Amino acid sequence: RGGITDNIDWDVSIAYGESENRQTQYGYWLNSRVRSALLDGSVNFFGPEGSITDAMNQQLTGNSTVSTGTSLLQAKGMITGDSGFGLPWAADGVSFAVGTEYRKYTAKQESDLLSQANDLGGAGGAAPNVFGAYEVVEGIGEILVPVIQDLPGVQSLTVGGGIRYSSYSVDAPGNPSYNTFTWKGEATWDIAAGFKVRGNYAHAVRAPNIYELFYPLTTGLTSLSLDPCAGEAPLNNANLYAVCLAQGASAEVIGNIGQPSAAQANATTLGSVDMKPESSDSWTVGLVAQPDFLPGFSATLDYYNIKIKNAITAPTPGDAISACFGNITASSATDTACTVIRRNPGSGSFDGDAAGLYLPITNSGQLKTDGIDLTMNYSTQFSDTVGLALGFQGNWTNSSKFKSIPTGLDRECVGYFSVNCASIQPEFSFNQRTTLSVSDLDFS
Repeated sequence: RGGITDNIDWDVSIAYGESENRQTQYGYWLNSRVRSALLDGSVNFFGPEGSITDAMNQQLTGNSTVSTGTSLLQAKGMITGDSGFGLPWAADGVSFAVGTEYRKYTAKQESDLLSQANDLGGAGGAAPNVFGAYEVVEGIGEILVPVIQDLPGVQSLTVGGGIRYSSYSVDAPGNPSYNTFTWKGEATWDIAAGFKVRGNYAHAVRAPNIYELFYPLTTGLTSLSLDPCAGEAPLNNANLYAVCLAQGASAEVIGNIGQPSAAQANATTLGSVDMKPESSDSWTVGLVAQPDFLPGFSATLDYYNIKIKNAITAPTPGDAISACFGNITASSATDTACTVIRRNPGSGSFDGDAAGLYLPITNSGQLKTDGIDLTMNYSTQFSDTVGLALGFQGNWTNSSKFKSIPTGLDRECVGYFSVNCASIQPEFSFNQRTTLSVSDLDFS
């Protein structure tokens, strides 16, 4: 770090870090040992209490270990400072920042054979080995321009902007790569002492992470309570009957297919090294208050509006079912949305190694949200040794829409918990903290 001139500084830095987490799971019955015990009769699974002895339990049980690790190499250089010139209505000059940055990410998951083979009874699915890496080179530029200062009604009016060019390269056959531009514009208007209005507009991206790029074809569990092929419904609808048959159910079991056990079904997912970044357009407008007539008090109130397109998502179970069964016709039995769903031929259900929903990760999603953020802080001293501090941070979410695939429902997810929503989003959330300080002690 150093100075080029009195007004311009440069800063170069490099960092490297690694983290590793090793998890050992105990107490799982192994599927392979349970099958063997059922076949050879060495364990009486259906006898009275005590039929399975401690020794039998130990024989059925195994431990499993999964190790995950990440690393990040980062190098960047920045030049920041005052340009030395400004606009005639402002005392301060134009400031700027330009620079470049390089980052390389790696991540891995290494599982023992029990986890890879999904041999842990009740684990919900296999834990495959995953390894991947990608790197990015970026160019960055920002500018802050004081437009007006110290005039009636305008203590200060400042505008700014920034742009970032990023070039991504994925460590995979064919070297998939892509480039992105992100940018922002912002303005702050100091109206009078202690009051300002601010706003910004930004176009941003999120690159796919290593899980989304490199996750192999893997079957696990998802939530699903209703199966359209369950019960006698297919016997009364020829088109539905044909769909259930095309998905792998045998004619002998149609009419007797049960609903998903424990409201769960197999689901197969898959990442892709050809995934591209998702992008967002967002804007905010807000008020900052720190009035002179109320010393120790400050507050901010901001409205935000965010829209994400090409979102990196997987089809939800509800959308996968609706894509096939939402409008059953004579051609549905050959529709890819239906035939990609597979059934256990012996039971017709969504359990079994080759059965279930297909929920690959894609760039097909959309997310939209808007709401209001509020923060308030107040502090005061009762004496030289006694003080009080109050802090409040709150959010009201007006809307949070999620659409996992183009043909899926545009779901309103505020206040709901569902496997068909991208995340849990309460309508109201807040945190309030009170701290009483007495000499060198804080009571909160």
